[in-house]
Amino acid sequence: MRIKFILLFLLALVTGLVSSSQSVYQFRYKFSFVKDTITYRSVFIRLYDGSGIFRIRYTDPSSRRDVLIEMDAEELQGTDTAGVIDTSSLNYRITNQRTIWGTGKLKYNSLLLIYKYNPVSDFFEPSGIRPALNLSRSLQDSFLFSKLMLKQELTKKFIGGFFSEDEEYFRSLSYESATKGLSAAERKIKLHLIIVADTLDKEIAKACSLDVKKVIETFDALVLKLGIQKSYNIVAGSKFNVKSVWDAVKNIRLFSPNDIIIFYYTGHGFRKREERDQKIHFPYMKLKTDGGTRQEVYTSSINIQEIFSAIKKVGARFNLVISDCCNEDVLSSKSFGTRIGKVKSSGMDWSIDNCKSLFLRPMSILATAADNGQRAAGNIKDGSFFTQFFKMTLETNLSRLNTTPSWDKVLTDAKEGTIKFAKTAPCPRENDPSNKCFQEPYYIIR
Repeated sequence: MRIKFILLFLLALVTGLVSSSQSVYQFRYKFSFVKDTITYRSVFIRLYDGSGIFRIRYTDPSSRRDVLIEMDAEELQGTDTAGVIDTSSLNYRITNQRTIWGTGKLKYNSLLLIYKYNPVSDFFEPSGIRPALNLSRSLQDSFLFSKLMLKQELTKKFIGGFFSEDEEYFRSLSYESATKGLSAAERKIKLHLIIVADTLDKEIAKACSLDVKKVIETFDALVLKLGIQKSYNIVAGSKFNVKSVWDAVKNIRLFSPNDIIIFYYTGHGFRKREERDQKIHFPYMKLKTDGGTRQEVYTSSINIQEIFSAIKKVGARFNLVISDCCNEDVLSSKSFGTRIGKVKSSGMDWSIDNCKSLFLRPMSILATAADNGQRAAGNIKDGSFFTQFFKMTLETNLSRLNTTPSWDKVLTDAKEGTIKFAKTAPCPRENDPSNKCFQEPYYIIR
């Protein structure tokens, strides 16, 4: 009864999660403190990694004609004296000014867009903008107007104020891009999702439960977008053991030769002591929740590479196997780091073309959160860092705003985000006074 309650609880909450992948903001502002009488209108298209496009429209006071400027946005997140990320502030440097049309030019080569944390919403929200050189100036009343644009508000009229109809952003934002749906044969595809999660361990249960919810949310959305079938098997609670995992893999029954198999593990992981000097990148899943000798733990474990080999033999067109766990000694524990700063999402829809490009091609991928000899980090508010960044980079690549999705891009960007935030977690090691985790995800694509 307990395990049934846990599974129902996990499934019931997935619809309450909000993706922070991408957002579109519109702003209106003036720079009165530098004797600038112009009122500027801007749109900021922010991608998950903090990069983006900033377009500024205004009327030039000399010619009285409209001017449209484009600039690049780069996220700036400060660090403390120890080099650890400061998640209490979030700013964006706006640079590389270029004219789209008109004859005017901004007086400022660089702007600073300020986001501040709102403890009520638990999101970073825009609070001001200024020329980057005026760092000592007050930010009060620097916005005349600021609004997060939801996808239903991204009308052709609004988008047309900043983009011409022949631009990719116009077609993406206004849902005008040509997209071909799935064929009748493709709609018979089934997504087989196996989730193995240690939801009973006192140390990591909360983080693992969050991981499960996020994974279900992402693949639920994929199934819904493509209009395909699904089959989920969650191995957690009292079912968390070697036999249940192998049973879940052996019981996969393909519905179509083009089926998709996803295997995801979140829990404790390790490398064997006798293998620590070998070039073995992938960890063992620790499928024993209570104590025991080192040998008993070894017996109650499976290397994620064994799962990968078994799943490939099933014969599905697309296979994705992920483990989010440590890859250090069996007695090591997961490390906990700082919160990941979140920005509200505009709820951008995914592109069917991008979904097909990533999931309907013959491919097999094996990825793990930490390489040989490393710990995996996370926290009880965000879950595991690698899972969080994998989710965000995957959804960014599936978005209508992305025209060149690729698995290498998904995993490379997730790797970079994980490395960055893992350093906020303590990982005491011999001959390393920094006391910071170095966690580098490893993957292969075949």
